[in-house]
Order: sequence, then structure tokens, then C-alpha cells
Amino acid sequence: MDVTRHNFFELLPEIEAAIDASDFLSIDGEFTGLSSTNAINTFDTPAECYQHFKTSSKDFLLIQFGLSTFRWDAKSQSYKHSDFTFFLFPRPQLKSAPDKVFSCQSSSIDFLSKHKFDFNKLFYDGISYVDTIEEARLRDRIQDKQQVEKETKLTSNDSSILKNSISIPESFQLQVNEICERVKKFLEDDQMEDVVIERLNAFQRKIIYQELKANFDKSILVETKLVSNEKRNLVVTRRTSEEEIVKKLEESHAKEWEELEAAVGFSLLARKISSSGKLVVGHCMILDVLHTIHDFFHPLPDVYGDFKSLTSHIFSSLLDTMFMVKTNTFKELFLSVDLSSMFETTSQDPFKPPKIEIEQRGNLTGYPIEKKEFHMAGYDAFITGASLVSIFDYLKRKNPFDVTGIDNDKLCARSKLLKPFLNKLFLYKTSFQASPCIYIDGSDPKPSRDHVFHVKFPKSWVRSDVTDLFEPYGGVGFIAFIDDISAYVSLKQHSQAAFVTSSLCKPQIHYKVTPYWESKGIDVNKTSNDVSMNQATPKAEINPRNDTVQLHKSHDSSSERKGGVKRKLSERSDNDSSEPVKNKSDEDVQKDEPFKSEKRKKKKEKKLSQPSVDEIVITDIVKKSKKGKKSKGVFEVSENWE
Repeated sequence: MDVTRHNFFELLPEIEAAIDASDFLSIDGEFTGLSSTNAINTFDTPAECYQHFKTSSKDFLLIQFGLSTFRWDAKSQSYKHSDFTFFLFPRPQLKSAPDKVFSCQSSSIDFLSKHKFDFNKLFYDGISYVDTIEEARLRDRIQDKQQVEKETKLTSNDSSILKNSISIPESFQLQVNEICERVKKFLEDDQMEDVVIERLNAFQRKIIYQELKANFDKSILVETKLVSNEKRNLVVTRRTSEEEIVKKLEESHAKEWEELEAAVGFSLLARKISSSGKLVVGHCMILDVLHTIHDFFHPLPDVYGDFKSLTSHIFSSLLDTMFMVKTNTFKELFLSVDLSSMFETTSQDPFKPPKIEIEQRGNLTGYPIEKKEFHMAGYDAFITGASLVSIFDYLKRKNPFDVTGIDNDKLCARSKLLKPFLNKLFLYKTSFQASPCIYIDGSDPKPSRDHVFHVKFPKSWVRSDVTDLFEPYGGVGFIAFIDDISAYVSLKQHSQAAFVTSSLCKPQIHYKVTPYWESKGIDVNKTSNDVSMNQATPKAEINPRNDTVQLHKSHDSSSERKGGVKRKLSERSDNDSSEPVKNKSDEDVQKDEPFKSEKRKKKKEKKLSQPSVDEIVITDIVKKSKKGKKSKGVFEVSENWE
């Protein structure tokens, strides 16, 4: 259902009740743009990706927030869901509220328009919001203002007014005299209820207020009333009893607090999602998470480690279904991983979707599964949650030994089956590398970059010129162009990195080849072990090395194969760097290539058959069966599981 500023506060109690009753929540967002720059490179570290995404989150608006609540109903043996599409627009509800400036990306606006996004509803009826820092500033300002009003309206301060009086401009003196005469006649005429003074700017209102207080302070009350966002009038009424003054002040102050609540708006619900502690699910949810934090909670920190700490504080459990379906557990089941394709795949064999029904409770409702309103945030959130329900059912059938015990067979944050996938955000811009994700709890994976080189070349060069340069060294695995004159290049055969370093990384006339870390200005021998993150990470509640899963093989690996030998990260780096460095010139290498012996060919074939460096192996959830045998499910069993 659509939720706007006109029905948000009416529905809020029911939505909060649905959150409390749910087993997990699913979210989705629509934005005015995705990326303000094309600066993210395939080989960027998670810390570098965060900096780029942070900039985009500040530039663009989150204009639609989708939320679906899911709960398991044992009586009907089905999942009940309620779905909401919130239109968001940060209008300045208060005079002192921020007047936000934002950008739009033409491709994003065009995309939303093609999918029938209602921009009129957004700008006319969007729900406002502010973050916690801005809310605190507005709250303090209102409290200070109200305190001053109590002091000035309940007491007479003629001396202070005269002491701090403003000189009246000569051009305005006549109008001041006329207004004072109107107020004098008003006090003499009991039939008049008030005097409304219009068409004054802020400076003029201050002068009039000063003169009226100086001349009629014990007889009148002077208030500023907002007529529209830009128009304010002074209203003069008779001073009555102190009780009546207090009552009017209380009514006025209560209205100001209501206006503040309207300004906070959707942030109230975002904070309810956070405080609920529920599992929050999304599909490729990095931008959803960043915008949610930045818009409703706190500006995104500059330090990467602080971002992880802040995210862990706001969301106790996150699950990115894009990360989930990219793991080796599911890679052969999903030919395509966009949201609609994922839902289609999970709707057929080998998945067996459980029964899903719309929750019938009060004013709440949901999307029918057959409606297919993709790119409407509420529907996308529902489809994400429905897909996870099918995936979880598949995991339970494949891992019968792991569903015993409290909550293990329940789709929630405490389920042991979901533990390997929690708090890992997929980085779609770096999906070709071996570790395209952010580990919220602890250190990120540290894939090797020894086989990656930064290349500068003439503007006249094309892709084939770059590939020809590395052809004598086993060829190119992947090229990530930075601009017209530079690129990152990974080798197809990682063991050839030493030869490239000794041969190509020398002063050249037409090009310059530099090892990856050297191009970043990082001395690997002097830095800490985690070169991908130059800031301290927060204390991890879960050891990521025990909770992660094997990811897809990178596209720049030496060969395509199913399965393959699994190796730990420490073992992998040692094996792949064992090739001795040989001081051969470029000319010698090129002469040797056409005349390789049969023995060299066999040796090369043997290397090609070995697993790629970019296959990250991480221990999955593991468990022995009661008989001490290894599980036959999709998860690997380890004798070291604690």
C-alpha cells in the first residue's frame, strides 16, 4: 500500500505493531541517482568503494522506501506479509528546518519514469524526514524559543526593551505611528477581537513588536502567526488573565512540537526498524543501507571502520540476497541474479516456495504475488522477502541436521542456516573481483593483488594494444579502464606476475607498468596485514573467517571449471608466489614463446589446471551429524567447528 504524509501518522501504530510481530523485514529503495561519478574501479578495495558510495548517498535523495514484514503463521502453515511503499521528500516543515539541496541523475529519472513512478505524489505528498543530529538541533531551538516566549509574555520587561531598542528608520516612522494608532483604537473598542498587521518583513516586524511592547505592554499580547511558508503576520490581542495567557502558550507550543514530529516524519519508523532488532533483508542493499543511515540516523562517517561500527549499532542483522546467491552454495542455481530473475528462479525447481499470504489486519494490506510491479519499492521489498523464504526452505531441506533446536528452522536472525550470510554487503561495482563485499562484522577478505598492474599508455591505444603487451606472459584476465590513458590489468596466469614485474615494470618510452599496490602509494612490506582497510575495524561479535562462504570465481581466473580445490587464504598466497623471479628481457621472453619445449607446454597445462587465486575459501557453517559423519548437504563440514 502507498503511504504519504497524509496517512503516515494514522498508519504508524499499525505498522509498528506489524514490525514487532514479524520474524524478519525486507526493504528496498528508489533514488534520484545511483553514482555521482564513475570513479569506482573493479579492483577497488571495500574501503575505497565505501568512499565513493558515501559521496553518492550525500548527493542523491532516497525518494521511495519499501518495507515488507514477514511472519510465520503455524496455524495456516504459511508466511503472512504486509507491504508498504513510502514516498519520501524532505520538505522544510519548520522555518529552521534544513532546505535540502539534491542532485538528479538523468538515467535514473528516465528509468523511474518508464516504470510509471508517480513524481506528483512524491513532491506533493512525500513524507518528510531529518536525521538525529538535525532533530536535536531543531528541538533545542524550539525549547529556547518557547522559554523566551514564557519570559516575555508572562512578565513585563519595559526596561530591557528600551535598553536593546532598535533605531527606527525615518522612512518607516510614519507606518509605525499608524500601527500604534490602530492598536490604540483597538483597545478602546471592545467589539474588535484583534488587530492583524500584514506585509512586514522580519526587520519591520521586530521594530513593530518593540514599539508595541514599549507603549502597550500591560494591555496587549503580540504574536507572529504563520500564514504560509513565506508569509507571516503580527496579531495583536488583549492581555487577559495569566491563566489564559498560559493556556494560549501551551496550545501554541504543542502545535510547534507537532510540527517538529511532522518534520522528523519517516525517521520515526526507521528508528523503529532499528530498535526492533529484526533481521533486515535486501537485494544488493549497499545503497539502501547507506541512505537509511545517512538520511534518518547520522551523517556517514569519513572513516571506514567508523562506518562499520555505526552500521552494526543501527542494524543488528543484515542479509543481502545478492551476496547470498553469488556464493558457491547457489551459483549453479542462478543463471541471472537481478531481482526479477532471482524471484523467477526461486519459484520453480529445485526450490519449493512455501505458502505466502497477505496479512489481513486492520488497515494493512500487501501486494498480490502475481501483481508484478517491479521497481515500486514496496513490491520489490516483498519480492526480495518472498525469494528468501524459498531459499531458506531449500537450505532446510538440504541441511536437515542444522535445523534442530530453538529457532534454527525459523527464518530469523538467530537461524544457524543463515549465519554465514549475515552482515555482508555485496559491492556490485566490483563484482568481477574475488571479494566483492563489505564485512560489517570484522575485517574484509584480503584477495591477492600481486597479479594486478596499473598501466599508463598513449591515448591512441585500444584494448588490443593492452592485451598484446601482456600476451607473452600468459595473457590478460581482465582489464578495468580508469580513463583514456590508464587501466588496471590482471594476469590470466597469476604465476607470471614476477616476470611482468622484472620485465615490464621498467622505464619505457610509450607506456608505464606499475604493480597495483605501488600505484596506490602503499608499501605492502610496511603496512598492516589488512591493506584493504586503512582504518581500525570495530570489535567483531562474529569471527568472519568462520562465518563466510565461498564466493564466485573471478572472471579473470585462469580457467573455468566446476568445483576445484579449496585452499585457505594463507595457503593460497604462499603457493602462488613461489615462482622464482627470472631476469629476462622483453626480447628474450618473446623469442622463447614460439619455441617452447614439450616439457614447458605440459608444465603450463598443469598450472592452468590449478585453482585460481581469486577463489576465496571460507569455512561455511559446519556441523557433524550425530553419527560423526560428514553432512551431505551444501555446506562443508569442518572438524574445527566450535
